[in-house]
Amino acid sequence: MAMKTLMDTKYFRIEHDAARKLVIMRRTAQGLSAKTLEDERAREAAIRDLLSVLRTVRGQRFLLDVRAAPGNNDPAVEEVVQRLRIQLRELFTVSVTVVASATGMLQVNRMARARNEAMVIFRDEQEAIASLMERPLP
Repeated sequence: MAMKTLMDTKYFRIEHDAARKLVIMRRTAQGLSAKTLEDERAREAAIRDLLSVLRTVRGQRFLLDVRAAPGNNDPAVEEVVQRLRIQLRELFTVSVTVVASATGMLQVNRMARARNEAMVIFRDEQEAIASLMERPLP
């Protein structure tokens, strides 16, 4: 597997395997909460940069790994995550999410229901990739 790093920041790491048309976005342990206007601007800039990179590989298989992300059910943070999830869904119709725990699975499912979206969620990355590879791209 020849993964190339497309982006590596304090919030996100994006890896790409062109041969398998597979994009992996890993959340880091850095929280997305914004305590000040300056924090909020930095977070929004990080998300803009992230989406700019992801647009270059749109339409491929997409794995979102949130295992390292800190759990956070703050409504303001969830609003940011919901907006990002909608944008990710527009870029990648064949996608799965990998979580660290049953609690993470519950939170991801709850947020997906709020978007009227069905999620495919795994706890094991290799199982997630195998599932993605079985699914045809549009």
